[in-house]
Amino acid sequence: MFEHELRKDERSVTTTILVVDDEPGIVEIMTEYLRRYIDDLEIIAALDGEAALEKVDELKKDGRLPQITLMDLKMPVMDGISCTEKLTEQGVENVHILTAYVDRELISKAVSAGAKGLLMKSEGLRTIAMKVAEMIRVMRPPV
Repeated sequence: MFEHELRKDERSVTTTILVVDDEPGIVEIMTEYLRRYIDDLEIIAALDGEAALEKVDELKKDGRLPQITLMDLKMPVMDGISCTEKLTEQGVENVHILTAYVDRELISKAVSAGAKGLLMKSEGLRTIAMKVAEMIRVMRPPV
């Protein structure tokens, strides 16, 4: 029983980030930067909204959800707005739009769907990863 409790505690220290973008290069570079700035990190990647929903379903089977989701807006199969809406309906709380587009209407729709923030790709993926690392520092309880 003690071992089970220990694993549960260890799992709660690990931060899970879902990165959803239809450009594999963006996902790969974002993953590299996030790993550089955040310890105890699990990154789950999806190349479209439908795949993201499947990944979250898998996490839910383990009783988990991503602590942060980085969501591209324009993707094939299912766009970021539809996916954000479905994820928030499933209890995913911390979705941040990761986009290259400054389209006020799209951003407004994303916020209405449940997005909590906006991260512009033009800032650079390194800068975005540093901002995400700061969000996680604020979320994590002090050791």
